[in-house]
Amino acid sequence: MNLWHELISYFSATQAMTDAVENSEFIIICMSDSYKRSAYCQAEAEYAFRCKRRLLPV
Repeated sequence: MNLWHELISYFSATQAMTDAVENSEFIIICMSDSYKRSAYCQAEAEYAFRCKRRLLPV
């Protein structure tokens, strides 16, 4: 049951991220050490790049 809940949360978060990227002109990336280590954050940046969104690292 716990795994199912986590999978639903993951897919909901992933869908929210893709929707946000697709509805944005540019993405501001706060380049912290945590961001660089996060697989989820890396996936978000890669998806934004593939969608040809402007990436603004700060």
